Amino acid sequence: MERSKHLVCEYVDSDGRKQFERAYFVENSFSSDATTTYRLNGFIAKGGNGAVFRCYHAQANEEFAVKFLRVLDKVRRERFDFEYLVLHDLEHPNVLPIYDAGLVETTHRTPIPFIVTKFFATNVAREIRWKNLLFSIAEVKKYGKQMCEALHYLHTQGIVHRDIKPGNFLIEGDKDGNRMDRLVISDFGLAKTYTEEGANRFWRGDMTATDERVGSVPWMSPELFRYAEEKNVKVDHRSDIYQVGKVLWYMHTGNEAGIPDRDDDASGGQLLDIVVKAIQTKPEKRFQTAHEMSEALDRMQELEVRS
Repeated sequence: MERSKHLVCEYVDSDGRKQFERAYFVENSFSSDATTTYRLNGFIAKGGNGAVFRCYHAQANEEFAVKFLRVLDKVRRERFDFEYLVLHDLEHPNVLPIYDAGLVETTHRTPIPFIVTKFFATNVAREIRWKNLLFSIAEVKKYGKQMCEALHYLHTQGIVHRDIKPGNFLIEGDKDGNRMDRLVISDFGLAKTYTEEGANRFWRGDMTATDERVGSVPWMSPELFRYAEEKNVKVDHRSDIYQVGKVLWYMHTGNEAGIPDRDDDASGGQLLDIVVKAIQTKPEKRFQTAHEMSEALDRMQELEVRS
């Protein structure tokens, strides 16, 4: 029996000590019910809470992505359940579609949760860090509008994502892996409800520990940094707007830190003006909705003026 595919799981034992374990899949396939079976294919990526693999559904003759939870404590399980709830309940062309979910048996003592989603060939981070392919002004406009409209939809449902970063924006690719037109937002492991409507719909409070940082440092908004130290700091949808502003600048320039420079903007300052407004320190000085930011991108001319 082949046992090469595994997760490196993290859990707390009965004595309260953090443990790490290689959890091997019993078979190179897994099922969500008696009739739906997936063949486990190659490893894609590992994040703070989960690991993502490619998988093949023979009945549908289609490849999907499957995310397994690998940090098996109560808080992460609740976050994973919330991510499933959000993806299952919401529907938008720029939000990652979910197809299935369940529990898989491994050599670990308890079953491990999984979520099956559409497979996307690439993401913003991969395009820049692995392929060294920056995004033109026309592409920043095209994909940026999709990002903003996805966020606007989430915000109207009472959800703030809180972990906007290049790797969480997936892009459809052709058979050779070249990026196509559609982009989706993924990874709702740090998302939370921030309105009464959202709380009533999803029953999700805050699941972060008192001193836990939320998000990835290069992309965090000022209020997310303060929130890591003081949980009564307000973090609403405008934090996502700040983060997407940072991502847009990174897409075009490859710079993830520092103050944006007009000399790096091939649009002659049009993109810079949008980014600078999005990343204002005070939330009230930013775009007040993601749709407003999308409209600003729509007005941006695509002609590149930099040689």
